[in-house]
Amino acid sequence: MAVKIVAAPSDSWRQAYVLCLDEVADLKALQRNAGARPNSYAGEIVGYLHDAVFRRAVDLKHDFQTYFRPEYGDFKTYLSKRFLWPPELIATICESFEGSVVVIYLDASASFVSEEFGQRFLESVFRSHRR
Repeated sequence: MAVKIVAAPSDSWRQAYVLCLDEVADLKALQRNAGARPNSYAGEIVGYLHDAVFRRAVDLKHDFQTYFRPEYGDFKTYLSKRFLWPPELIATICESFEGSVVVIYLDASASFVSEEFGQRFLESVFRSHRR
């Protein structure tokens, strides 16, 4: 799975990330990649992460293409004007836009996905995903 995960500004105290993924991962694959058994506490935590990413987070690519393309014209302008993110962050996200199936904005509420450890954990779980 091709993946790019970058830290992003958040409106809350929590850490936020943008995940550019070339496929939607299933729960069992993420549990396997994290080394968590399905019916264990760790499996439940990975299940929470899967739900947070694929059900509760905002798919920026889908939102842009479905609702905001007429207003903003291109994805770079959409990110710049709607989120007011720094140009460097926008450039990094836009590099992966075309090759990504989903571009997820995750305002992470779980402490284990905060700061540098959280980004490394997300990268390891999603990067090693195989069907």
